[in-house]
Amino acid sequence: MPDVKTTFAFSVIEEKSVLHLLLNLQKKKLQAKLLHTCAYGIYKPLTKIFNRCISDGVFPQTFKYAKVIPIFKSGDKTECTNYSPVSILSSLSKILEKLLHDQLMSIF
Repeated sequence: MPDVKTTFAFSVIEEKSVLHLLLNLQKKKLQAKLLHTCAYGIYKPLTKIFNRCISDGVFPQTFKYAKVIPIFKSGDKTECTNYSPVSILSSLSKILEKLLHDQLMSIF
């Protein structure tokens, strides 16, 4: 019978991974442009924050906020049911989620 690992723990996030994601953000939004511009100055403290989130098992409350924008589908524009909500998340939350997603996918 194959050896099955029964526990999982997130690994420490490396600074180079955070820097890579900061430098490769799509610069369509002001927040992403700012993070990209400041990447070399913020990647080390940001890595410490992300690793602290992992060690404490806490996803920061501010990362959970989203701006919800209604997108028109079709039909009568005065009908609320003809719109779909789209959530715009913080770029920092997307970076942390990407780092955690990559670790999870490596075991599947």
